[in-house]
Amino acid sequence: MNRWQFHTLNATSLLLALVIGFQFWLERGVVALNHRVVQTQAAAVVNNARKIEPILRNLSMRIAQASDAEPAFRVLMVKHGMKVTMLVDGQEKSYP
Repeated sequence: MNRWQFHTLNATSLLLALVIGFQFWLERGVVALNHRVVQTQAAAVVNNARKIEPILRNLSMRIAQASDAEPAFRVLMVKHGMKVTMLVDGQEKSYP
């Protein structure tokens, strides 16, 4: 191996080492970015749950009220484990 080939081989090795180091640096950045995306998605899920909670509470109360007249709603409440306590004529009434 002459001197020119030796220097070419060293330069190529150095270039490949730099590329591998850059790849590791980029991978670390991608992992950190992925972590932030997961946190953002988790926060979005919590915010969406907070927004929909009153709607679901209202829906469960309407189903409970309708279960007095329609037995299918009572079966639905029992099947999904819904328990609702409401004030009816000044007294608390529990629905299964």
